[in-house]
Amino acid sequence: QLARRIAARRSGMGSIGWGQAAHRALSAEVAARSLTLVRGAELLPIPSGTRPAVIEFASRRPSPVEDETEPPASLGARLAARFPNVRWVAAGEAVGDADRDAIIGAAAEAELVIAATRDAYLWDDDRALIERLLATGRPVLIVALRNPLDLARFSRAAGAIAAYADVPVTLDALVEALAAGPQAFGGRMPMQLRRLERGR
Repeated sequence: QLARRIAARRSGMGSIGWGQAAHRALSAEVAARSLTLVRGAELLPIPSGTRPAVIEFASRRPSPVEDETEPPASLGARLAARFPNVRWVAAGEAVGDADRDAIIGAAAEAELVIAATRDAYLWDDDRALIERLLATGRPVLIVALRNPLDLARFSRAAGAIAAYADVPVTLDALVEALAAGPQAFGGRMPMQLRRLERGR
C-alpha cells in the first residue's frame, strides 16, 4: 500500500512540488516505517531522566553527488533537545588524543552510549574509537545512519538500529522512535547481516 502511494505521488511530480505538505508527510512516514531495530529492545524507550552520551561520527560524503553546502543534519543536536541529560560529543574526521579521551570519558560516565555511525566499517579511526567505547562496559547502542554494515562490524554492541540515512526527516523520526520504544521500529533489514571479522 505504501509503495502504491509513493508511485502515485511520483506520477504527479510534474505538477506538484516536493515542498507540498502531502509530500513532506509521506517522506516522514517512509522514514519512520523504515527504521529497523536489529537488537537491544530492552534499552528502549530511553527514559527522560537517563544520562545518555551521544557520540556522533563525522559524515564523509563518498561522491560529489552527496556533497552538501551546509553542515549535515545532527542526531546529537536533536537528542539533546529532546532529552535533558544528554551529553553530545562530535567525533570529527580527525580526532586527536585529547578528543578521544574526552569521548571515552563521556561514555564512561553515561548510563547509555549511543554511537551514531556513518559508514564506520570503512574507516580505521572510527572503528578503533568504537571498540574503545565498547570496552567501557557501558551499554552501547549503535545507530547506523548510513550503511547498516556498521551493525555487523560491531556485533557485540548491546543494541543496533539501522536508520539508512542521515537526512533531517529520518533523524526526526529516529528521535521519536527512541522515545517511544521498540514498537516504533517497523522496518526490516533488507539484507542478511554477517559478522565482519576484526581487520576486515
